Order: sequence, then C-alpha cells, then structure tokens
Amino acid sequence: MVPKVVGSSPTGRPNKTKKAALKAAFIVKKYIFAVVKNRPFLLAFLVIATLFVACNKKQLTPKPDHLIPFNQMVEIMAESYLIESMIYFLPPDSDKIVITQTLYNDLFVKNNISKTQYNSSIKYYLADKMIAEKLLNAVSDQIATKRKKYFPETENKTIDDSPNR
Repeated sequence: MVPKVVGSSPTGRPNKTKKAALKAAFIVKKYIFAVVKNRPFLLAFLVIATLFVACNKKQLTPKPDHLIPFNQMVEIMAESYLIESMIYFLPPDSDKIVITQTLYNDLFVKNNISKTQYNSSIKYYLADKMIAEKLLNAVSDQIATKRKKYFPETENKTIDDSPNR
C-alpha cells in the first residue's frame, strides 16, 4: 500500500504539479545553494546587493499627468474622511454602496476631478513616506480645524455619560 501524500491523486501517487515542484526545489537546492554555500563572499555580495536595491529611495510611482495639487488633495482627503465617517454611522439596513458612490461622485464633481485622477494622485502622494506623512498630518489638521469651527463648545469639555451614578 502506498502512503497518501498531501497534494496527491486518489490513488496515493503524487500528482504532476507536486512532482514538478519537488523537482524544481531539488534543482534550486543542488545547483544554486551549493554554489553560495561554498563561497561565503558570494552570499555576502548577494545580501548587500539585495539590500541596496531594496533600500533605493527612488520614487517608484511616476508622477501622474493630472496630479491634484497638494493643498487641494488635503481638502479632498479631509472631505473623503468625513464621507467615510458618515457611511460608518449609517443604519445597517441602508444601501451603503449606493450612498458611498453618490457621495464620492458629488465630491469629484465639486472638485472638478475624476475618480482615476483621485486614485492616481493618492497613489503618488502615498508612495513616498515623507510626503505621505506630511499629507496625512495636513489632513488631520484640516479635520481638527473643521471640528473646532462646527463644535467649539466640545473642544475641552469632558462629556459625562452617566450623571446618575
């Protein structure tokens, strides 16, 4: 009786995909690891080269043709966070997909941009860590400013939710 192998056919024999994967792993182990194992300087070179390529600070996302200016992007993202918070608090029986699409379409029309332009601009700005941090901090400040404008009395107040305790 042949023992059953994971990924095998009902007869207990390994299927062709499993055989191919095992053969590839054997070839990698025999020919590639053997070369690196006997030459430690080659391994060190490969590790350093990999780190050098991985840590390259070059912007990988190209600048889109119709990039939304930074200040306008801050305003749009602040509004999109407000949209997301409104959608979060909708009742469970509401049609959140339709409402989301409607609110975002209104946002795009209001700012005279397209969905593709919005997505490519976000992708570009968030690709660089420093720019992303600056953008998100500016969005956070924008939301805090709007909160102070519309809710000035709750700025430093603690809300007591249990007056009869």
